[in-house]
Amino acid sequence: MKHTVTLDAELIARVWKWATSELDAGRLHNCYTTRGAETNPLLQTKSKLAEFAFAKWVGLDESVVTLQSIADDGGDVTVGVCRVDIKSIEMWKRLLLWPASKVATYDRKNFTHLVLVKHEDFDFKMSGWISKQRFRDEHETAIENNPLRLDVGTWTMHESRLGDMDIFFSLTGQKGATK
Repeated sequence: MKHTVTLDAELIARVWKWATSELDAGRLHNCYTTRGAETNPLLQTKSKLAEFAFAKWVGLDESVVTLQSIADDGGDVTVGVCRVDIKSIEMWKRLLLWPASKVATYDRKNFTHLVLVKHEDFDFKMSGWISKQRFRDEHETAIENNPLRLDVGTWTMHESRLGDMDIFFSLTGQKGATK
């Protein structure tokens, strides 16, 4: 499948161990999470693995992704001139989401682009990208009683409105490993 990365078992085990040990030590708390995300080691593992998958897909060494429990500055991976925030969802879902609890911090976060990475098991698909400014200008906002039961105020964008990953590298000035 185009733009798909499968991660090796050693990396998956290392990230799972990190997530469970951070959870056990009480270090995964994040003031922006809702619905228990900070206590879900599988969700934390998949989120971090999406960062590793993206780095691998663009041809970077896995050392560019850090295993940390403190909040980052907003960007996850730097690619050429772009600072990318990775947002991950299950393969069957279709929305890039910015949580309602983080809306007030959006402008001061240090990234230039968002990339949607979808996952099924431990396969990760680079689904699309958008600039920080365009997402800010064109997002939709979840309202009360929305059918997806998103938190009111969550910013959303359907993946069909995101940029094609085939042209992502023209932005970064870096050659990529398209698959």
